[in-house]
Amino acid sequence: ALAALLAKSATVCLPLVMIAWLRWLRGATWRVALTRALPAAILSAAIAILVATVWSAHAMIPWARPDAAPIDVAATIATYGARTLVPIDLAPIYPAAAPHALVGAIIVGLGLVAAAVTWRRWPALARYALVAWLAALAPVANLVPVWFRFADRYAFLALFTLIAPLALGFAAVAHRLARTPARLATGALALGRD
Repeated sequence: ALAALLAKSATVCLPLVMIAWLRWLRGATWRVALTRALPAAILSAAIAILVATVWSAHAMIPWARPDAAPIDVAATIATYGARTLVPIDLAPIYPAAAPHALVGAIIVGLGLVAAAVTWRRWPALARYALVAWLAALAPVANLVPVWFRFADRYAFLALFTLIAPLALGFAAVAHRLARTPARLATGALALGRD
């Protein structure tokens, strides 16, 4: 955790990703997950305060926003979500405001409400993916505005959190597909005997 924080301040999200990993991919209790993530959380809090102080002292935090804070943050998440789902029209730096900010904010808001309503039916992989992806975006979601508001490189950590659930999901699908011919053959044999 310390090496990650010294390499890139956006890794302050690591404790939240660790909690999600331990809780939904490893099956740990909330108490175990929170306890194991505590040292990283303390380090992350210290680094976050240090970075915010340095950025503020060097005028690297533009407090003027293109939209109200809730719309701005949700629109930022929508922008990264769209580029995660459909990685086209990528660029090193994007405009200062999210395109179609209000529409993006509404979509994110509705998505979060839908996730909250259906949360109990979600498999552990999906829970981890959503929580870890959002946690990894938190440092660049303009909760505290950053000077360069959008950049594809900001989404790297969020994309990294999706590797495990995608790999495990693909493995589960492959396992089911591998069993399907055996089930079909068994069903055909049973029909042939009748």
